[in-house]
Amino acid sequence: MLRRSIFLTPLLLLPVRAETRPLRIVASFSVLADMVRNLVGDTASVDSIVALGGDVHEYEPRPSDLEKLARADAVVLNGLGLDRWMNRLVEASGSKARVIVAGAAVVPRQLPGGITDPHAWQNPLNGILYVQAIAAGLSQVPGITARASAYIARIRALDQWCLSQFAGVPVAQRHIVTSHDAFGYYAARYGLQILPVRGIEDAEPSAEEFAALATRLRAARGEVVFLENLTNPALLQSLANETGARIGGTLYADSLSRPDGPAGSYLAMVRYNTQTIVSALHGQ
Repeated sequence: MLRRSIFLTPLLLLPVRAETRPLRIVASFSVLADMVRNLVGDTASVDSIVALGGDVHEYEPRPSDLEKLARADAVVLNGLGLDRWMNRLVEASGSKARVIVAGAAVVPRQLPGGITDPHAWQNPLNGILYVQAIAAGLSQVPGITARASAYIARIRALDQWCLSQFAGVPVAQRHIVTSHDAFGYYAARYGLQILPVRGIEDAEPSAEEFAALATRLRAARGEVVFLENLTNPALLQSLANETGARIGGTLYADSLSRPDGPAGSYLAMVRYNTQTIVSALHGQ
């Protein structure tokens, strides 16, 4: 059970802290940490458990994570089954931090077998729900209401820009193949048909599944295959070689890039992914 969830105890105050230090906030992974930084500015320190380039699905906690959480005033996690390990870490650390579930208001995408897709942030409209939940949980932070309003306006503008980009791509042409099933919310928002090679948690396809996928791609002809920044490209490159599918570029799904990279923030990630997909589809 989540402790001190903002959705269960909205009137609780953040833990009392010395006025000589900033609020300490710990997020489970880089996308959430970036959102939090946009909301708190320089009024708080923000850390991430999973480092840039790390896999939030299969993260192996370290002793230093317990220390971070024990000192935290607030913890932000995704929910939707993505970072379940964070609950155990918070308990093990003895932390008295408030736990804020960023994805609590999202209508989840349900997959066969009762699996919930946790990648809700890929749809900017869900990104707004994340921001609202985080801002509500950190409502005592000075200036957070104004920063949240400004940040939400930027997300809305980005969403409209993405819609305008896809408006120039024929619907029949909006078919892509991705490394794993991380773009379902994005696809639903922008009218894409996505065929993932792997499932939600990156399980390797069996030889039979790989053969079936290759057969489907040969029949479809002209499909565009996208790599992802956290996955081994060998499988997709082999698939492209066998079927004649075209590699369309690298997408960012579960981790941001370094700050000086193409997806150094949540907004930059969505913009970069959109530019990469649209450019590849125009090249068909």
